[in-house]
Amino acid sequence: MKTDQQQSFTLALVEDLELSCRAYNALKNANINTIGDLVQMTRADILRLKYLGRISLGEIESALDNLGLNLGMNLNSQVSNPLPTPNASTPIWDLVIADMKARDHVGRKRYGTPLQAGNGRDALQDAYEDAYEEALDLAVYLRQELEERKSRP
Repeated sequence: MKTDQQQSFTLALVEDLELSCRAYNALKNANINTIGDLVQMTRADILRLKYLGRISLGEIESALDNLGLNLGMNLNSQVSNPLPTPNASTPIWDLVIADMKARDHVGRKRYGTPLQAGNGRDALQDAYEDAYEEALDLAVYLRQELEERKSRP
């Protein structure tokens, strides 16, 4: 996943990489104007550019590496995580549902009633309409992280 700093670098101009004149001019002649344009290219793409060889490729990769970037990045995806792989672990949703049931038990014990609409509390006073869906997603991701941390040394 790209950091905010990496994201800002992708918007910067290629000239900010301070490349040699040869590498810079070859990129400009190919209409590669931003670092974002550049990082979406592969090594093979770079080597196909007129007047760019392996030495210039190494120079470009080194400059990108200094910014925490590399060639072949997919800037269109929000997350650079791999797709999930099926395994024998308990599904995260099942764990979240169990957590929700346990939390309901705590609330019933504390307040003597389940949480219900119209109970006099304004639970989402400052939240947006999609806060509920966002909260469910957050719960799933947090629970996933908790489970993964259990198996780390």
